[in-house]
Amino acid sequence: MSENNIYINYACPVCGELTRSRVEPGDKVIQEAGLAKFPGGISVYIMFLECSKPDCESPVILLAPIKSDVRDIDLMAHIREHWSTHGAVCAKGYPPTYPYKVRIWKQLEPVPLS
Repeated sequence: MSENNIYINYACPVCGELTRSRVEPGDKVIQEAGLAKFPGGISVYIMFLECSKPDCESPVILLAPIKSDVRDIDLMAHIREHWSTHGAVCAKGYPPTYPYKVRIWKQLEPVPLS
């Protein structure tokens, strides 16, 4: 990875893959064409998942757009049913533990439909 690029861990709301994605200036959380797949809208979360390496204290931090109709109480069930790891790692390069253990989650912003 180049020093000039910024990468984030991203949970794709369409396919459920947890990836390491390059961020470009002007990028959006979800492309406007993709919003049509989510008529109820998208809620954007920042999530801290537990790292798979036992002594690693660095969480796997990811940006997670999730359908707005998924309530906080149902969030863990949604994650376990829909997510799979495909490159997301902690700051030290280790993937999240599976089954996923969410340590912190915080809703950032609603994504408008228009």
